[in-house]
Amino acid sequence: MKKGFSSAAVLVVLSLGVSVGECASLTTAFADVLLRDVPLGQSWRVEEHGRSFELHNTGETPLVVQVEAVKPEARELHSPAEPIPDVSWVLIKPASMTVAPHQKGRFDIVLSLPKEERLRNRMFQVMLWSRSAPIEGKGISVSAGLKSRLRFQTIR
Repeated sequence: MKKGFSSAAVLVVLSLGVSVGECASLTTAFADVLLRDVPLGQSWRVEEHGRSFELHNTGETPLVVQVEAVKPEARELHSPAEPIPDVSWVLIKPASMTVAPHQKGRFDIVLSLPKEERLRNRMFQVMLWSRSAPIEGKGISVSAGLKSRLRFQTIR
C-alpha cells in the first residue's frame, strides 16, 4: 500500500511540471548545539566559541534564505533546557541572504542576555528557523526549511 502511495505522489509532482532543478534543499551541521558559560550583560558571538551557523544550498537554484529565532514548541524542547524567555536575546546577522547553488551561506549568531541574577546557571533553548523564499514552478511553489536547536547554559 505504501508503494502505491509513493508512486501516486511522484505522478502528481510530475504532472504539475516540477523538475529536479526547481527543487529546494538546505542542509546544516548546526542541528543540535549546546553551549556553556554564556555570560550575562554582554554580547556573545557563537562563532567565536567554535560553532558557525552555515546553511548549504544543495539544490540547483539560488535560494533567498531567511533565519529567525523562535521559541521551541513543547515537543522540540530537550530537558533540562527551558524555552528562551525572549527571542530578542538572539540576533542573527544577516537576517536573510541569497545562497548560490552548491554553496554555503554563513550567518552570525549573537546572544545578548540581560545582566540579571535570576538568569545565572540556567539552560535555555531557542530554535533557529531557516527557510527559503518559495521557488516558483509550473503550477506550484517549492520552499526548503529546517529548524536547528540551540541550547545554552549561562554562567554560574
